[in-house]
This record gives sequence, C-alpha cells and structure tokens, in this order.
Amino acid sequence: FPLERRGTFAADLDACREAAMALHDAIQTDARFAPLFPPELDIVLWAVRASTAREASAQARRVFEAAAKRDLHLALATIPRAMAEPAAAVRNWDADDILCLRACVMKPDHREWMPEILNRLRVAADDLCSVRSGT
Repeated sequence: FPLERRGTFAADLDACREAAMALHDAIQTDARFAPLFPPELDIVLWAVRASTAREASAQARRVFEAAAKRDLHLALATIPRAMAEPAAAVRNWDADDILCLRACVMKPDHREWMPEILNRLRVAADDLCSVRSGT
C-alpha cells in the first residue's frame, strides 16, 4: 500500500481504529468486563470481572469457548497482575496473573460488522459471567 495521507491504506487503518474503539467502548459499558487500556490501533484487551483472578481467568476461558461456538474468534492472553490490576476487574488477587480476552480488529470490514460482533460477544457471555451486563 502506498503511504499517502488520506489514501486507501490510511482509510483502512482509520476503519480498524474506529472498530477497535467501538469494541473497547462497548466492553467498557458492560459491567461484566474491564478493558485493560484503550487500544492504540486495533488490539482490544479485557478481563472478565470476578471475585478472584482465578475465577476471572476461568470465566474468560468459558467466554472464549462460547464465542468460538458463535463464530466469534477471540484470543486469550495471560497478563501479569501489575498490568491488569489498574482495570479493577478482580477484588481479591489469588494469582500472579490473569487470563484475559483479546481481539485484533485488523480488517476495515470489522467496523461495519461491529454490531454483530458485539451481539455475539454479549450472547456468549450472558450465561457465563457472574456479574450481569449493564447494557
């Protein structure tokens, strides 16, 4: 792709960033989740809120599996407590790290697909997370 201001590549990057911010904003307003930090470009990382880090990690794995059954393919990332603690997803730390959900929103089409992506995430989490959604 030629590196041109306001060119095709720049527009695609803007679309990816907008999609990532939409995902981040939706996660931030869902009481079940805690985003670790705003995305710089296209990577969104969040924890599942729970009483303990081990419980949050187990719930993240269950959401990951439930999302995959709905053709929403997320990733899992192990994050050290020092990086995750400011997000306040866990009340009592019983582990040195936490398993988090991760999405790489790297296709411009993700922007248009975001309502469906959010719906699949919501449905995947509905019966699995101990804290209910605020949305």
